[in-house]
Amino acid sequence: MQLAKGIEIKELRLGDGREILPKDIVHFHCLCRLSKGDIAFTTRGDAPWQIRVGTRDSFVALDQGLIGMREGGLRQIKVPPHLTYLERRLYPNLPDGAILIYEIELIRVPSAWDNTLHIRESPIYSNETKALEVRWSSLAPDTDIQSEFQQVQAALFSHAQRELNDHRRAQTASSDGAISKSDPIPEG
Repeated sequence: MQLAKGIEIKELRLGDGREILPKDIVHFHCLCRLSKGDIAFTTRGDAPWQIRVGTRDSFVALDQGLIGMREGGLRQIKVPPHLTYLERRLYPNLPDGAILIYEIELIRVPSAWDNTLHIRESPIYSNETKALEVRWSSLAPDTDIQSEFQQVQAALFSHAQRELNDHRRAQTASSDGAISKSDPIPEG
């Protein structure tokens, strides 16, 4: 896959895992800042992001910039303004002509999509919610609304939604109009 025109990649630390290929699922942390140094958004202090690489369901920098990385690696990706259209749509406080600089740390390459990664690895969820997630993931899927699977799933989603709403209210209350935003990118 050829990189989009203008993307610059710099290896900061080589990983020791296998090389990432298109369509691999990856878990990673990312810090995105403006060329002036202001933080645009970050996953640090929250759950890692998860995407399927090279399938155009994420920011161009991530979709293309993760290919060839190795698990445990750290990479810097510089993205020109003409390729930051999705970031500007999701983060409206970003300046139109902003050059974005990502620092990506590739944590792991799982064999399957993890629907509850954001719950298990995020500090905003209580131990009770995390315990519900563990219990739910250990049960066999069942469509009967009276099944233990359905009851635990309903409790898990209710707890998680309430805690996420509380977290967002707290963020809004403490927001000072900064560029930073911690909502995750869409998962595909």
